[in-house]
Amino acid sequence: MDSMTDELTGLWNKSYFDQRLAAELALSNRGGRCLSVVLIDLDHFAAVNDMLGREAGDNVLRSAAKTLARCCRGEDVVCRYEGTKFAVILLGATDEIAARAAQRLCDTLANSWPGHDDKTVHITASIGVADSQTLPGTIVAQAERALLEAKTAGRNRVAVAKPEFQAVGA
Repeated sequence: MDSMTDELTGLWNKSYFDQRLAAELALSNRGGRCLSVVLIDLDHFAAVNDMLGREAGDNVLRSAAKTLARCCRGEDVVCRYEGTKFAVILLGATDEIAARAAQRLCDTLANSWPGHDDKTVHITASIGVADSQTLPGTIVAQAERALLEAKTAGRNRVAVAKPEFQAVGA
């Protein structure tokens, strides 16, 4: 592993995300091409560690990372953002395209958890989406606000950053 790779999941890490996002935003601004950021946080993850132990929690994080990498396009940039959060840079994607992709990720994550020691592990994810051309301010801050809205609206859903947030899914 190198300094840009997350040791646990094998995905790119937050440092890589920050550098790559800055470069892609610069290209996007010059070329008029949109991009979106999707922030994904595993819901109620502390309960997994509390009930099953840290090893089980690490297994769930690795499984989530594999699921995200498998479900995203080759040109998408999938990263472990921090703790139980993941981030995806969707190149050439408007917020509408990103919202559909995020909903697929949300649905897939909710249905992809292996058991642990004969116990079923059920994890869902809350997801925030922002696109580079829709809102003023930083795209990550907008995606964070949308993620918070998804959590506030009941978790296991996608929220898209707009002047007024819209929760998608249930």
